[in-house]
Amino acid sequence: MSAIPTPSAAPSAEWTVTQAEAKAWFDAATDTNTIGRGVYGETRQAQACNRWIAIKRFLSEDHAKGRADAETEVDNHLAVWRRSDDQCRKYISEPAVMKFETDEYQEGTYTVQSLIRADGMTLQTFEKLRDTDLESAGRLLMHQISTEKKIDICKAYGAMRACIAK
Repeated sequence: MSAIPTPSAAPSAEWTVTQAEAKAWFDAATDTNTIGRGVYGETRQAQACNRWIAIKRFLSEDHAKGRADAETEVDNHLAVWRRSDDQCRKYISEPAVMKFETDEYQEGTYTVQSLIRADGMTLQTFEKLRDTDLESAGRLLMHQISTEKKIDICKAYGAMRACIAK
């Protein structure tokens, strides 16, 4: 197995990732690191660039559409990131500037972003959330949270939504 490539630019104000780098990280991550599958493709988590990242592989019968969907997502994510200050960026995963350097995308088009991970946070797949009785879990959890903490959570959620809407 070949070594996982080092990114063309380390994380800084912006970091650049090629399709070849993203594909190598995606392939090295294996199915056990899959965090989601859906109509657009599959997302896996991995460690690269001295951080946890999410690598999305866009798959489409129409390869050009899959590429266009990926490019649009990157453009929109970068637009939100670039107009956000540090207070807002804490709520947003950091997108890589993707290089779409090849037209050979039969195996998918890839995007990369940082994976938001904080102490005490766990990553849940959509399938696990879907199969969880959230109503019962919420009732059990809600009485354990103080009113002040509930207010803090609501304020943080509002601040996050306001950041994205800037």
